[in-house]
Amino acid sequence: MVDDLHLLYLETRDNRLDWLAPDARTEAMQDVVGVDDMLLLHGFQRISDGNRDVAAQQAAHERASLTRVLGDEASQLARFFGTLNWLASDALKASQGSGALCQRLDSVPRGRNAEILQRARELGLLHWGGDTEVVFASREAAAYFAGGWLEEFVATKLRGLRPKEHAVNLRIGSAGGTGNEIDALAVHRNRALLIECKTARFGRDTDKDQAYVYKLAQLTQQVSGLTGRSLLLSARPVQQEVRQRAREYKVDVLAAEEISQFVAYVKTWMGDSVR
Repeated sequence: MVDDLHLLYLETRDNRLDWLAPDARTEAMQDVVGVDDMLLLHGFQRISDGNRDVAAQQAAHERASLTRVLGDEASQLARFFGTLNWLASDALKASQGSGALCQRLDSVPRGRNAEILQRARELGLLHWGGDTEVVFASREAAAYFAGGWLEEFVATKLRGLRPKEHAVNLRIGSAGGTGNEIDALAVHRNRALLIECKTARFGRDTDKDQAYVYKLAQLTQQVSGLTGRSLLLSARPVQQEVRQRAREYKVDVLAAEEISQFVAYVKTWMGDSVR
């Protein structure tokens, strides 16, 4: 019925809510928009997300200690990330036909790299006997090292920061349109932050890298409007040319050792949303 219709205008400039129906009134800004609301306002809907996958959540919880180390020590482990990413990605491709998840390193890992493999072995993610051979325990484990760990790092931190609502590994769709995937979407004080995680190397194809940033900016505007923010979170360094293009597209970048600033970045964004 028309009388049940609630119309609301979010006046973000003056930080207030203007209710238009059923009773006209003005209130101070407060959280009224969640993830589904934000998507619906821009013509999208949630198809699925990782927060609702109980098995995936349990697996992420069990390896959370390793995930935190990978994120917190991103600067020291950057080169090893590239190796693990390549091995895991190659294992996933190879296993499609043969079922083999065995890969071989160029040299025997030492120091912190060896400690990371040892910890992963203790968690049952891979088999490693101290030499150059690494066998991923499953396709899911390989996917974790191929990039999934960074998404889990973001999810862990967002749960601790507690914005009004967030979703990870989010699949969305629009009526008559193609679907999109978003690594993480946080909504707080009626504004959205779209986070894209990348563990593969930048710098091999500048045009492709810049196109990636452009698509991220476009998706953010489509999903969250003019007040939305974009964050590119990269486990590996991002070249200045790409950073410059990101600034032009209003995409924030945290790369390599800057990943340790992720919590502070989100806290600042949440604070900005309040003002």
